Amino acid sequence: CGGLGGPGASASADEAYRRATRLCPEIVLSRKHRLLFLRAEYFDAKRAAARLLAYWNGRVDLFGEEYAFGPLTVDSGAFDADMKELAMGYPRLSPLKDESSRAIIAINHSGVKRNTFNRRGMMRACWLVMHRAIEDVIVQQRGIIFLGLGYGQLDQIDRKLDATIWRCIRDVLPCRLVSSQVVVASMSADLIMPNVKFILGRHSRARLREYSGNDPRFLEKLAWLPSEIGGGW
Repeated sequence: CGGLGGPGASASADEAYRRATRLCPEIVLSRKHRLLFLRAEYFDAKRAAARLLAYWNGRVDLFGEEYAFGPLTVDSGAFDADMKELAMGYPRLSPLKDESSRAIIAINHSGVKRNTFNRRGMMRACWLVMHRAIEDVIVQQRGIIFLGLGYGQLDQIDRKLDATIWRCIRDVLPCRLVSSQVVVASMSADLIMPNVKFILGRHSRARLREYSGNDPRFLEKLAWLPSEIGGGW
């Protein structure tokens, strides 16, 4: 999201929001849109308002004037330049939910290496997947589980990209993160996990679960994973 600011970085965020109220009031002023942010912040109105402003700042920064004020769908043209990044399957929304009806989004690093993709294109792909997830009102209420998959080598970690994604989830996108679950190869855990924990930040680390590929707790969750890495979808 380029120059995304978090809650409280409100000067430019407020400007983007005010422009959105003029250019797409049917989106911004709708009850449906505002409920997204209230639910993400457990109906804390002050925090929801800060997230709303940060969201519009990030949306304009990432999609530009041409697409920020319209629907964020594949057929809108907003993602035409990002077909390569979308095809990588880095962020994917599972067709399944967990036992509490929470959405599952897999962040799959196995086919991604640094310098082989456009970071802004990958960020737009992540926004598309997130918006698909929160179309479901139950997901807005129950939240989202993020699975970090395919960590095996350090060159599969793009710290700048991953840190920006987590900052978006924490401060910008109207989603309720309930759990982060990371799967790493046992031999790589000592190298990979310090980087992952640094990227997540203090708040998300408190909700982190770590598995190795042969962990019985992980094997119970194979149905959650994409088929190309041994899962059920």
